[in-house]
Amino acid sequence: MALIIYPAATPDNPYSQDGTMTNPVREAFDGRNGGTSETKRYLRNDSALYGYSTIVISLVDSEGRNIVDGTDGYGWKLSSGDTQPTADQWEAITYGDSISMSDIPDTSTYLPFWVLIEIPRGAPVESFDDVTIRVSAVQTAV
Repeated sequence: MALIIYPAATPDNPYSQDGTMTNPVREAFDGRNGGTSETKRYLRNDSALYGYSTIVISLVDSEGRNIVDGTDGYGWKLSSGDTQPTADQWEAITYGDSISMSDIPDTSTYLPFWVLIEIPRGAPVESFDDVTIRVSAVQTAV
């Protein structure tokens, strides 16, 4: 699949795929105070041969303690669209829920979405590398 996630609406510096860890999503927090990170990401089709529909972005925590579902104060949320969600809008989103995206018929379309990551106050020093942002879609030849 040629759907790639980028930190900006440019074809430079895509995030790593398939667990390669060449350019992973990284966030750092001060566990003493807890913290929240809200970042805009972009989904793009990198293949002129295919278009994509029925696109769903989901979060997968593959091993160990689940830090996506809100357990123990750790959680991840997704929101589609260009506008940063307000605190009330984030509050209405369930931890770990997937989002649906519009179709991407070409390589010039960048679809924005937001990722919110939260950690609790008093979190110990830890490192996590088991959360994946998974993209699924229906691929059609152009």
